[in-house]
Amino acid sequence: MDASTVVADSRRAALLNLEALLDRHRSALEGGLRAADIGQFWNYEKPDEPWRPAFKKLGELLEAYVKEHPELELVDPGTPRLALRNAVPATADSRAARERPNTRQPFSLRPDVYKALVHEDGDPLYIDLKSLELAHSQIDGDGLIEVAPVGRQAQHRWALAFLEEQNLGDDPELIATLDSDLWYVRFADALESRSPKLARRWRSFRSACVASHLEEWCSQHDVPVAPFLGSGPSEPKPRHLSREAREAQRRDLVLKALSRLGTDDLLRIPIPACHLLDVVEPLLVHAVRDPDTAR
Repeated sequence: MDASTVVADSRRAALLNLEALLDRHRSALEGGLRAADIGQFWNYEKPDEPWRPAFKKLGELLEAYVKEHPELELVDPGTPRLALRNAVPATADSRAARERPNTRQPFSLRPDVYKALVHEDGDPLYIDLKSLELAHSQIDGDGLIEVAPVGRQAQHRWALAFLEEQNLGDDPELIATLDSDLWYVRFADALESRSPKLARRWRSFRSACVASHLEEWCSQHDVPVAPFLGSGPSEPKPRHLSREAREAQRRDLVLKALSRLGTDDLLRIPIPACHLLDVVEPLLVHAVRDPDTAR
């Protein structure tokens, strides 16, 4: 196969990948989808199928795609957007809402946010409407509202939609994993056993759906998305932790560290005499009462 054929094939593959991506975000084309957003979608949804080196710039890929799809056009040369031709122009309000700074990177959710939204046994997630700080516990008088988690049925619909997209909608083995209480583990494991690439696509697909769910909730409650993004701290700040709670946290950390030590290391740790007496004294009393056993 000569070099020109390789280039042509890679360009065709990139165009087909772009078409599949735009099909999933078709509604956004009515108001115009920015090239930067398309690039972000691509990097997140198709990390293993880059558009380079088939095209040097993303703009070149979009121009080639528009030539094959006359219903689309590239507008705003300064910040190019791909839009439906002859669509109703976006109003200033809708453009501002679409380009709101807090929603430009919707797919980098904080790990604790993601867990709270998708795990049924996870801690609930609250946001303080005044300070915009996040918390995982409800405290009276703090003005917190709970962020609606994603229900199990919605996530099952995502999984089924993903299988359809991958032409696996009729696969009984994969569908059966959704009936398990730990479906999200077994489903991912089943995909991994088929192909690690397939499992990565599912993680990207699910994360994008979670981000979309959160963006919709934020829009409904007039809350910015920024506090939930990955640029924030990995865990919410402690809120009004009592002295007893702090002591319990320290104790848990110490016990976890001790559980990793071997016997020789444990014997080197100095122990206060009062605690030693609590353990040794009953043994000494028993030995005095029953000297034969002590021998």
